[in-house]
Amino acid sequence: MSALVEAYNSVPEAVSGRVLSYASLRVLYVEDNEEQADFIMRMLKAGYSPLEIYWKRTLLGAMLSLAAQPADAILLDLGMPELDGIKTLTAVRVKAPGTPIVILTGNSSPHTRMSAMEAGVRHYLVKQDTTPEDIRAALSDAVFQQR
Repeated sequence: MSALVEAYNSVPEAVSGRVLSYASLRVLYVEDNEEQADFIMRMLKAGYSPLEIYWKRTLLGAMLSLAAQPADAILLDLGMPELDGIKTLTAVRVKAPGTPIVILTGNSSPHTRMSAMEAGVRHYLVKQDTTPEDIRAALSDAVFQQR
């Protein structure tokens, strides 16, 4: 997470790059750690205009949210209390088969990364090695490729 903290501390530099030009972007963010979720959401909102981001702490909450309101993209942590690893991705993919998913996780396992890519994930970001620009670029690319 240190790369994220460093980049966030210099938000003007981090934000001056890509900004989505879509009319709006709806992102479902699935993360069980409230402190990390708050940090990422503040950072993302600083770089997107306009952005609707919905945070869910549990996989069940994410599933209910997707049933009620589809998202343009899903930012997903693989380490959830209910399921872990690729099982988390599979559960979300079943509920939202056409929605692009960007993985943002602490799991740096090459096996898990490969399994996620084989399941159709284009962007697998490891929290410790990721900057705000990386997340913004991954979301932009994922949504652009889907449209």
